Amino acid sequence: MDKGVFIEVTEYRAISSDAKQWMLMRRNKKVDKDTGQPSGGYTEWAHYSYPSTFKSAAAKLEQELFRTCGATTFTELKRRSERIHAMMLETLKAAELPHV
Repeated sequence: MDKGVFIEVTEYRAISSDAKQWMLMRRNKKVDKDTGQPSGGYTEWAHYSYPSTFKSAAAKLEQELFRTCGATTFTELKRRSERIHAMMLETLKAAELPHV
């Protein structure tokens, strides 16, 4: 059986694959059921999107991180966008996979 790919891009987002498809994965912070407050740690990884190629998976994840970065000014958005892009390139380089 072939081994798939698993690249943890952030502590809560990853790109993975099996023999048939690419997948975007996420995990959330664990929450105390009684208080609704974060209780430390993360949930298990779960698939949430199935892009057709590695390039589209990386691009889709980068756009998602960009859209949800929380910037409140254009200057901040530009700075965070540059950081996100640099992080993606560094992650892909470390994984020795083709960059986006």
